[in-house]
Amino acid sequence: MAPLTVTVTGSSSISRQAERGVLTVSAKSEGPEKELVSHEVTSASKELHRMFTELSPKTETGAATEDAPITVFSSTMLRTGFYDQPQPDKTRTRVHTATSSYSVIFRNLAKLGDVVGKLMTHPHVSIDRVEWKLTDATIKSLHSESRTLAMENAIEKAEDYARVVGRKVFAREINDSAHGNQVAMLQQQQQQQQQFQMARSAVHGSGVGPSHDGSVDMTPQDIRYTGSVTVKFESEPEM
Repeated sequence: MAPLTVTVTGSSSISRQAERGVLTVSAKSEGPEKELVSHEVTSASKELHRMFTELSPKTETGAATEDAPITVFSSTMLRTGFYDQPQPDKTRTRVHTATSSYSVIFRNLAKLGDVVGKLMTHPHVSIDRVEWKLTDATIKSLHSESRTLAMENAIEKAEDYARVVGRKVFAREINDSAHGNQVAMLQQQQQQQQQFQMARSAVHGSGVGPSHDGSVDMTPQDIRYTGSVTVKFESEPEM
C-alpha cells in the first residue's frame, strides 16, 4: 500500500498585555500672524521637551535609568506653512500654521496616563495617538513559543486524520512561511482615538475624561501574537 500523505497547517495564538506605550504628540498653532504662531509652537515644544527630559533620566552611558518612566523620545524640527481660508464675502484670508512632533516611549504606563491628562488641557498640544507594544525580549520569546504551539497543533491535526484510517504519520516537510508570525492589536486605533475625544470633551465641560487628579485611564491593550506553519506528514508504506 502506498504511503499516506497528510498536509496540514498548524496555528497558534498567544496574548500578552502591552509593556510599552508609544505616545505621538504635536505642538500646533495657526493664525493670521506668522511670528505669533511660530512662537506659540516653539514655546509649547520647549515645554514638551522639558517634561520628557525630566521623565527620562539617564545613566552615565546615556541609557535610561531602570526606573525612568520614559525610555527614549525624539522630536521633529519646527515646520511652518500657510493656507488661504475663504471668507463669506468671497475674499481669502491667509492663515499661517506651525507644528512640531514628539514620539515618546513610556515604560511606566501609569505615568503615560498622567502625561496624557496634563497635555489634554494644553491649548497648543494635540495627542495624535498611542500605540501599544511589547519589548524586544518578549517578542523574541513569543517567536519561539508561537512556533512550538503551531507545530504541536499541526501534529495533533495530522494524527487525528491518520488515526481515522488506521495509520501513523511522521513529519516529512515543514514550511515556515514568511507571513506566519505577526503581532496584532486586539483593539482598534479607533477605540484609542475615542478615548482621547472623551478626554478632550471634559476640557470643554462635558464631565467625561480625565480623573480628578488630571490623569487619563490608559489601560494597556492586549496584544495577540499569532503564528502558523504548514507541515507535510507521511506514513511508512505498508507491506
